Amino acid sequence: MFQLMLLSFFGCAQEPALMRDQRCLQNDLDACYEIGMAALALSRPDIGTARREFAKACQMSHHPASCNELAKMARDARGGPRDLKRAAELFAIACEKGDIQPACVNLGRAKYDGEGTKVDQAGAAALFESACKHPEDPRPMGCAALGIAYSDGVGVEKDLQKSEDLYRHACDDDYAPACVLAGDVYENIKRGKKTENLTTALTFYDRACAIDHNFGCYEYAELHQSGKPAESSDNKAAEYFQKTCTIDPTRGCYEAAQLMEDGRVKASPTEIEALYNNACEHGNTAACDKRMIP
Repeated sequence: MFQLMLLSFFGCAQEPALMRDQRCLQNDLDACYEIGMAALALSRPDIGTARREFAKACQMSHHPASCNELAKMARDARGGPRDLKRAAELFAIACEKGDIQPACVNLGRAKYDGEGTKVDQAGAAALFESACKHPEDPRPMGCAALGIAYSDGVGVEKDLQKSEDLYRHACDDDYAPACVLAGDVYENIKRGKKTENLTTALTFYDRACAIDHNFGCYEYAELHQSGKPAESSDNKAAEYFQKTCTIDPTRGCYEAAQLMEDGRVKASPTEIEALYNNACEHGNTAACDKRMIP
């Protein structure tokens, strides 16, 4: 999937924001888009404002970036019901009118899976390739998506070497999901489970985790936990499970607590209990059974 860096709008003079609001009222659609993005960047995103501003800009003149953001919200059911058909239509507008590469990749994904539009896997692969190799705005997310197409042999002729090369290329451009895909190649798909290849898998998972804790940390921890790589470490497994836990408590908290409870990693009872509690509160029923509520 594909991340926005939070740029704080607080602590600065209020005049730029007021001027932006005024420009939006005067139908400066770039300003409306900026308001929408600022609303999403808040610590508690203002989904209603974001959706309203993107819709205004997109509906008035098919402002490409706004149409792309509105499409993502329709796809992900943010601020309204999930509407895959509308999302695909908006991605198409953004891609075709503005040559917005993320929108082109998202449109390709919709075509690839037939989500809200008819299946067109060859067309999807063409969109992925265009975004990957775009001369002015190349997108690693397009390269990763094209790599999946080559791995599956869908829309293009199956070619595992091309697939791996595309994953590596996108990973080199700091696209964390591609690093995970490259790690998967070495762990499972192409080279089996030889020790030296598991070491390479760990390297890719660690790279992904360093870029974005949402990706790679859990896979890195699991591989260490398995004991299969020569350099396996329970302490590393617990460390990376906890990194995952800080981002998404539905994964990692329970696994780290288990390693600690089993004596494979030193930890206090309080630390173990806190991890189980966090996992339980986020829906892990197995963790709830481990809770010691007074």
